[in-house]
Amino acid sequence: AGSFCLTEPGSGSDAFSLKTEAKKDGNHYIINGQKMWISNSDIAGVFLVFANANPSA
Repeated sequence: AGSFCLTEPGSGSDAFSLKTEAKKDGNHYIINGQKMWISNSDIAGVFLVFANANPSA
C-alpha cells in the first residue's frame, strides 16, 4: 500500500505553500518539515512526500 503526504500545519493541502524542504545529500535527499493526516500511514510500504527542493525560487 502507498501513502500520500501533502498536508502541513498552517498550509493545509495547498501544494504551493509547502514549508517542508528536500535537500540533496549525495545520492539521497534529506527531508525536513512536518506533515499531518498521512493517508494509509499505518500500513504503507511506500510514502509519496511532497516537499520543496528549491525553496529560494
